Amino acid sequence: MFFSPAATDGVDLPGDECRWQALVKVPYPQPSDPRVRFLLDEHSAWNWYYEITSQGVQQAVGRGVRSMEDECSFYVLDASFFDALGRASVPSWFSDAIIEA
Repeated sequence: MFFSPAATDGVDLPGDECRWQALVKVPYPQPSDPRVRFLLDEHSAWNWYYEITSQGVQQAVGRGVRSMEDECSFYVLDASFFDALGRASVPSWFSDAIIEA
């Protein structure tokens, strides 16, 4: 079981090291960050914002799934998950694996 507030990179948990993960909060870029604020305010870069968010979720899933033979159940507890992914380009292999409960 793997819980982390920031599990989008830097962790390698192959095979039996991780079979269950929970993402408590979708990793949106921080609007208080000056770069993010500039991109949103000056360039209306909302596509970028949601693409970065989607990539963060995909990276988090990748902490426990390290190969084609690996498997890990991944639960998203943040209700904004579908809103964020609905505004981004999500690969079919990723969207096909989503099961709504």
